[in-house]
Order: sequence, then C-alpha cells, then structure tokens
Amino acid sequence: MATAKKTEDKIAKKKVRKTASKVVKTTATKKSEKVSLQKYFSDIKANFKKNKNIYARYIVITLIVVVIGVFAFLQKSWFIVAVVNGQPITTVEFYQNLKAQNGKDVLDQMVRNKLIFQEATKKGVNVSEKDIDKKLTEIEKQVGGKEQLKSALEARNISQKDFRIQVKVQLIVEKTLEKEIAVTEKEIDNFIAKNPTDANVTGETGPNRVEIKNQLRSQKLNEKYQSWYDSIEKAAKISRF
Repeated sequence: MATAKKTEDKIAKKKVRKTASKVVKTTATKKSEKVSLQKYFSDIKANFKKNKNIYARYIVITLIVVVIGVFAFLQKSWFIVAVVNGQPITTVEFYQNLKAQNGKDVLDQMVRNKLIFQEATKKGVNVSEKDIDKKLTEIEKQVGGKEQLKSALEARNISQKDFRIQVKVQLIVEKTLEKEIAVTEKEIDNFIAKNPTDANVTGETGPNRVEIKNQLRSQKLNEKYQSWYDSIEKAAKISRF
C-alpha cells in the first residue's frame, strides 16, 4: 500500500511539473509575442516618423488625383463641348477654331474693356447698376421699346450680359471725359446757325436743343475717346499669347 501511494505521488508530482512547465512556456510565448508585436508597431512608427514627408506627399498626390478625377467627371463640359457619334470635340479644339476665326477681335475688345475698367478704378470713376439700368431705359426709348432692343441685339448676336458691359464701358468713358466733352449753349447756337436743315433744328416746335446737345456731345466723345484710349494702351504692359 505504501509503495502504491508513493507511485501515485510521483505521478501527481510529474503532472504538476508538466502543467507548470506548460504554463511557463505559454506565458513566455505570450510575452514573446507581445514583445514582437510591440517591436513591430514600434518599427512601423519609427519608419513613419523617418519617412513622414514622403508618406505625406504620397497621400497628397493620391488625394489630388482622386479630386481631379471626380471633378473632371462632374465638370466634363469644361473639357468637352460636344460629342458627335461617340467622338468628342474638346474645349481646346473649339477654342483654337474660335480664335482662328475672330479671336483677335474678341481679345482686343476684352483687353480694351480691362484697360478702361482699370483706368476707372485709378481715377475713382464709379458706374453703378442703377446707372446702367437708366442708360438702358434711354436706349430702349430711342429704339422703340424693350422688345425692339432685344431683337436688335439678337440680330447682331450680342447677349444682354455683353450689352450691359458695353453700356458700362461707355458710361465710364463719358464720366472720365466729362469735362472735355461738355457742350455749351454757344456751341448749340452755332450748330443751329450752321445746320438750318438738320432734323433737330427744323422741328415743329423749333430746334430741339436737348437732342442737338446730345449730338454734339457724342461727336466730341468720338473725337476725344481714341486719343485718350491710345494713351492708356501705350502706357500699359500688355502680353498676348
């Protein structure tokens, strides 16, 4: 009995030692894995810090490519103006043809307007939307109404927006050259004396001094405008491509 008990004790002790050994090994393995993971993430962190500028560039470049791709898809009309049987007509092709046909005239007009607007800012000349509306009303009366003006603009392929710009430019020029194009009563009298058959002189109620004044003012404006603009253009730095 004593021998049997000793044998059982030995077996139990062996089992305990084996279990303890397994626990130790498992704990050691887990610690080793934990250390390995910590080292792995530590290496990644160190590598990122070392090359963060490179990674940042890659991220920025990727984002830019994605944004451009999305933008190009959503705003494809900016790059393609028409598609004929599956073949696109690009904005570049359209622009090149447009430039070849009447691009110089359009560009000259844009440069002219830009210079006049800059000169207005420099001289403190301001033309409000109300000023433009008032002038448009006067023009509508002169041509016989709003519909007549609209038809006249459509016939000349001029949009309402472009016409407002033209009116604004005209008002800026008139305000800038106001003193030089002023008409005196003596000048009106001289015109009446020299032009007895003019329609504004031979009216039923006598000479229309307001219309004569406007006519003389327009003549002065035409005379002064070109030399005034030439001086602005000469002083400007303009580069055409």
